[in-house]
Amino acid sequence: MKTQVNLYSPNLHPRLRLLTLAVVSIIWLIFLLLGLGLYAYVEYQNSQQQGMLTNIQQQNARQSEVVASLETDLANFKADPILVNQVNQKQQQVLGKERVLKELAGQSHTEKSGFALLMYELASQHHKDIGLQHVMVDQRNIVIKGVAERASSVPVWMNQLTNTQFFAGKTFNQTNITKTEKQLTFTLSSMTNAAATGGAGL
Repeated sequence: MKTQVNLYSPNLHPRLRLLTLAVVSIIWLIFLLLGLGLYAYVEYQNSQQQGMLTNIQQQNARQSEVVASLETDLANFKADPILVNQVNQKQQQVLGKERVLKELAGQSHTEKSGFALLMYELASQHHKDIGLQHVMVDQRNIVIKGVAERASSVPVWMNQLTNTQFFAGKTFNQTNITKTEKQLTFTLSSMTNAAATGGAGL
């Protein structure tokens, strides 16, 4: 048997209302603040861009003034005939010196291809056991005389000469090594000698 009766049924309970005036007011306030913040940011960016544009326009104006001034100076410029004549003379002198240098370079190359090249390569292929006493060269013949501490040093030194430009492909028709009480002498010659028994190729 029931002793209590609940007359407060669920349909009589108060319902939660989300869209109340206070909630709507807060939402509108939030959107308003966001809108104001976005507007302030856009205005700040716009002011920065405007400042940069102003600076660029000012620089452009100054550069335009400089260009106009230079164009005016160029229009009023007249070449000094004395200076022009001096420049032409200097250019002719430089061209003349260049021709002289080319001729000297050609002569130097020609000289080096002969006796100068021979002496240069003999010096570059120096052997500690070899001492040269006489060198003679013309268009067809080469004669080299010297002393050596050991006979075996001569062919070694001759082999070194094969690496040089002057002696490449040349042949000595006469090779003579003589030993005395005091020293050992040698003679290399490319002259034709009927009595030569053999030759050394370089």
